[in-house]
Amino acid sequence: MLEQPPRLDNSFARQLTTSESPLETEVEQTELDGVPVVVISRQDGARLYVANAGPAHPLRAESEGADPGRIDFTDYGADAQISAPPTYVELGELVWLDAITRLHAKIDEPFMA
Repeated sequence: MLEQPPRLDNSFARQLTTSESPLETEVEQTELDGVPVVVISRQDGARLYVANAGPAHPLRAESEGADPGRIDFTDYGADAQISAPPTYVELGELVWLDAITRLHAKIDEPFMA
């Protein structure tokens, strides 16, 4: 049986909100590119900027230290056109291939003994 992939929204949100570094005790209110935000900071210098007007979604995540980086979250609500690549496999085909592979192994058992 095929395992379901992890829910990206849960795992990604968990990554944004968990860390070994404790949170700072105060939340800063400021603007990011003209948008009111709250900045949630960690003691290691990492920051998460969350929209403070309208839907509260992350706008930017920054980290410092040994592995510095920045992610900007843009285009909320924008339409996205996604199409399948020229060569793809339907989920039903994967299930069928998995079943055939298991059946093949089961048929081979007596001959391999």
